[in-house]
Amino acid sequence: MPSLLLVAAAAAAMECGALTNQPSGGDYLNPADASKLRLVEAYHFTQNVESLKRGESGSVAGDLAYTLEHFPNHHRALGALVR
Repeated sequence: MPSLLLVAAAAAAMECGALTNQPSGGDYLNPADASKLRLVEAYHFTQNVESLKRGESGSVAGDLAYTLEHFPNHHRALGALVR
């Protein structure tokens, strides 16, 4: 059975097309990655996405997948994914 993250990534690719930028592998806890984190959170991990109400750039699953591709240890996004 495929993992939920893989399903979410596939859903994001279907809705938005293939990602043109490569995941940064940023660290949610690293202050050096703060500017990239703010950018991802501004466009993909908003209150609506965190509360699972609606996606910002497509589906909730797509925005969660995008966030976790760029910040795999994003604590709040991981919590939303579990919910």
